[in-house]
Amino acid sequence: MKLLDEELAKSEPFENFHGITTENVRSFVVTPRQQLVDPDDGDRSPCQIWVAMELPGNALLAWDPFDESWAIVETLPDASCIITVGGDSLAEVLDGM
Repeated sequence: MKLLDEELAKSEPFENFHGITTENVRSFVVTPRQQLVDPDDGDRSPCQIWVAMELPGNALLAWDPFDESWAIVETLPDASCIITVGGDSLAEVLDGM
């Protein structure tokens, strides 16, 4: 995924309390796939976004093409997914999770 490669190449620092570091962040990368999510913003209906990483704690890192932003997605017990953190950069969303 070109967008992810560009973000990783920036090597922006971030602080993450789930064990994700600048040294190991690439180990979470997966083959991009679409995922139906609830934006949980009160404005949009569930939509398709692009999953780029599988993270600890049942979380996904994804690209939201509608907002042109990165998002942390939480998988709920019923297997549905909601966006919990959004941001303009990979570092911003990893900081915010």
